[in-house]
This record gives sequence, C-alpha cells and structure tokens, in this order.
Amino acid sequence: MAVRSAVKSPTPPISTSPTAPSNVSMSLSNLDTDIRPSQSISQVECEVDRVEIKQKDETRSKERSWVWKHYLTTPESGTWRLGDKERSELKHLCIVSPSTCRFFRFPSKLRSSTTALKQHLQQTHKLFQDGHSGCQVPLSSWISKEKKLPFEEAVLNWIVSTCQPFTCVEQPSFKAMLRSAGFQDSVPSADTVSRRLCLRLDALDSELRILMSSASSIALSLDGWTSQNSLPMLAINAHWMSSAFQQYRACIEFVEIEGSHSRENLANIVATVLERFHISDKVMTITADNASNNDTLHRYLYQKLSQRYDGYLSETIIREGTMKFTRNSQIRCFAHILNLVMKTILRSLRASSHKEACDLLDDVAKRSWKTVKAPTSPIAKLRLLVLWIARSPQRIQKWDN
Repeated sequence: MAVRSAVKSPTPPISTSPTAPSNVSMSLSNLDTDIRPSQSISQVECEVDRVEIKQKDETRSKERSWVWKHYLTTPESGTWRLGDKERSELKHLCIVSPSTCRFFRFPSKLRSSTTALKQHLQQTHKLFQDGHSGCQVPLSSWISKEKKLPFEEAVLNWIVSTCQPFTCVEQPSFKAMLRSAGFQDSVPSADTVSRRLCLRLDALDSELRILMSSASSIALSLDGWTSQNSLPMLAINAHWMSSAFQQYRACIEFVEIEGSHSRENLANIVATVLERFHISDKVMTITADNASNNDTLHRYLYQKLSQRYDGYLSETIIREGTMKFTRNSQIRCFAHILNLVMKTILRSLRASSHKEACDLLDDVAKRSWKTVKAPTSPIAKLRLLVLWIARSPQRIQKWDN
C-alpha cells in the first residue's frame, strides 16, 4: 500500500500498525511538503487532517455565499481546469421562478466567481443579500466595501463638511430619511456628536504636532472678524515645509475672543497656541491685515517670547534656546493694502460708499428722486443703479430679459 511504503521507518517493525484512513492516499497528493522516511504515522495523520480541514474550509467558503440558496447545482459531462486543478463540470440553475426563469451558468464560465449569479438575482428577481426584495437598494450597498466607513464616522464627516448643527441628527426628518434607506441602528445624539468631534480634534492636534516637529521654521497668518451672530472670532493658520520640501498648511486655532481686543489679550491667545504645538521657537513671521491692534500684537508677542528665548543670531545663549521671531517679523497682507488703496481712490473720485448709497435709496423710497440730491460722480451713479435694480425682483427680471 502506498501509505505503508511512505511511512516506512528504519526502526524495528511494530507488531501492530494503525490502519490508515481510506482517503489518506488521495489527500497525500495535496500535502505542501514531501513525507520523509523519518516521519512517524502520527505526523502523517496530522498532515492529512490539515489537508482535510483546508478542503472543508473551502467548501464552507462556497456555502457562505447567499446566492447558492437560489440555485440548483447539477452535474454535467466534461471537465474544466482552474489553475493546475481539474474539476468536474456543473450547472447552476436559478430556482427562484422555475416556470418563467431559465437562467443558468456553468462554473467553467464563472471561474469561481458569483458575480453573474448575484447580478441576475438583483436585476431580474430584485433579491439582495439581506433578504429584502423590491426596487429599493439598501443603504449599505451605496458605498463600496473599500470606501465604506462606519456610520458614526460618516455622519461626523458630513456634519463637518457641510457645517451642520450638532442637533441635526436628532431631527425626525433625518431619522426618517435613514429608515427609508434601510438603516435600522440607533442614531447618535447631539451630545455624542459633540464628544466625538472633540476627540477627533484632539487626535488631529496630535498629528499636527508630529508633522510640525520636523519643520525648521513656521509662518503664521491670522485674521479676526465678527460673525453673523455677533461673536468676535480669531483664526490662526500655520504654513511650513517638510524636509522633503512638501508644503503644509493647517488651521491651528479657531476661537472666540473673550474680553477686549487689546494687544495683551490677542498676544496671549497666539502664545498659548504656539505653546500647545511646541513651535514657539520656530515661528518666523506673522501675516495679518493693517489693523492697529495687529501692530501692537506683534510687538507684545515679541516681548513675551524674548523673555524665554534668545535671538536666532545671538552671540550668547543664556535662555531656553533661540527663536526666529524678530521685531521685523510682521508681514502686512497685500490684499488688504490693495483694498485700502482702491477705497481711497474711489473716495477721491466722489464715488461714495456702499452705506451712503443704501441710505440714499432709503430716502428715495420714503420720498422721491425729485426731493433727493443725486450724486454727480459717474461711479456713484453706477453704484446707485446697480443697488436700485438689485432691490426689486421685478427689476432684476426686466434686466435679465
């Protein structure tokens, strides 16, 4: 017998030998390694068991596909090859509607793929993996497996990218939309969304600290404004290049200004951000508009950093280290300068301002053109004409026509 010769050992013969399984000779051909004479029967049986388990796993993998319960597999004459293995030909016949559907496929054409079988069930019979039928496609099928995100992560991305309020997830219409798309899990609350975004912000700060740790110098740009709900805001952007000359830009602070807009208050906000990201000694320049408080901010920040660091070109180092921020590190925004120049030119041409033109149109609405002194400047007249047309939907329609 082939098995006995394969496991023959130079040791003295044993009076009784265990009987090998009936399928050992068939399974031995599938072993990954050759059997050496020094191997015992128990080792051979372990190898055989490993092959049998592998074959069972492959069978279970095939049975796990949801499409097979809708197909009847029957043997056919002939064989086909997949790689170096020869297989018997089969026939997969759809049994969803035997009286009207005659769809079938051969494994030799499918090449171990169930895509064609699945597409037939979905397109012809409206059957899907989760068992529901009809034209409605489940929400999970909209996204490919490679790009599919956890639901909570996808909701956070949507809220951030579209500037939605946290309470949008608690709206009944939002939940109804998800249910209509087949989503049955619980939706996170507004408080949960807030906590998750705070955790994400902490993680992003950690990533930024790692990225900026390799930068030799960093440039800042900042701007302050009043929001539509009358909140004073300050945003700070950082710009730097990596050792591989890859350019980076990130918003490192977006905060409400509490208290007065004095130089001390603004400088303390900037200094706190620099300390949080460990870049106080790497900041080289700050770009801002021409507001007077930005001038005082620059001077006060320089004084504050000078108490901790020596200058970059100092002959002696007596403090924590050197800094690249100097008295001349302030860069004025060119776009803001150009805007101021154009406003001055328009003022010299008596073009008036947007507010003055709106006030004049308000007076005209209350009285009439005859009682209001109209401007004489061509630019002022053009501004009035544009604003007058824009104030009425009927005038806009006539202008478009």
